[in-house]
This record gives sequence, C-alpha cells and structure tokens, in this order.
Amino acid sequence: MAKGYVYWALGHVHAREVVSEGPRVVFPGNLQGRHANETGAKGCELVTVEAGRVEAEFVALDVARWNQVVVPLDGLDRLEALSDAVREALEPVLVGATDRASNDY
Repeated sequence: MAKGYVYWALGHVHAREVVSEGPRVVFPGNLQGRHANETGAKGCELVTVEAGRVEAEFVALDVARWNQVVVPLDGLDRLEALSDAVREALEPVLVGATDRASNDY
C-alpha cells in the first residue's frame, strides 16, 4: 500500500488467489492445469485501469480441465449399478463443461 500501486500480479503459484482488494493483489495462477492436482478453471485476469480505478475479471482459457470426482459405492449390490453411480457423480462436472471438449460420453 505504501508504494501507491493499484494492482499487483504475483507469480509462480499455480493456484489462483485474490490476496487483497485494496490494492488488488492477485496470484492469477496458470493458464492450463498440467496434472490432476491442478483442478478447476485456469486462465488469466483481464485488468483495466482507468483513472486509478481497477477493473479485473477472470477469463478461463484452459482447453482441458482437471476435476476430481468421488463416486460413492455404498449400497451398490450389482456391477450394473456402478455405471449409474459414475454417471450421477459426473453429471455436475459435465454440466459446467459446455465450453470444453465434447461431453457426449
């Protein structure tokens, strides 16, 4: 704050994090998750500064998105029920993936 900056973009950390809003301090993260531990949307922060006022928005740029899905197996007594359980666990992930690779599985 003492520097009088209105925006700080920090680097090296792959996870996106807004550290502060006054001034705005952000780890924008990386553009593409590289392995299964880098889950969620990846992209950049589009920043506009006009008359000292900062406008910032996250823009997803990743082509492939990693997710970790837990498939509960409690109470499954038939192998056929497994596919239903997997489909049910994947549904929320696929609904949000309309701008990613085809989800016609």
